[in-house]
Amino acid sequence: NNSMPSLCNPLTIENQRNDCYAKGVQTPTGPVASDCASVESAIWKDKCYYRAAYIAYNQTLCSFVREGTSDRRSCDELFGSG
Repeated sequence: NNSMPSLCNPLTIENQRNDCYAKGVQTPTGPVASDCASVESAIWKDKCYYRAAYIAYNQTLCSFVREGTSDRRSCDELFGSG
């Protein structure tokens, strides 16, 4: 089952929210790519798209990761375009 990290958005304590995002993004099956757009944290949104691209081996998802971030570089390098 893929996870939906956006379900963590309502958490107000930052540590709990970050832990929740981490669990949602880093599951073995990865996040639901369509859910990444709803992740409120820009950093975790990037990680969500990168992980979804990695799991699905879908280079198109890299375009949703912000330019100039380490997650974008990693995503592009995954597909040989970094």
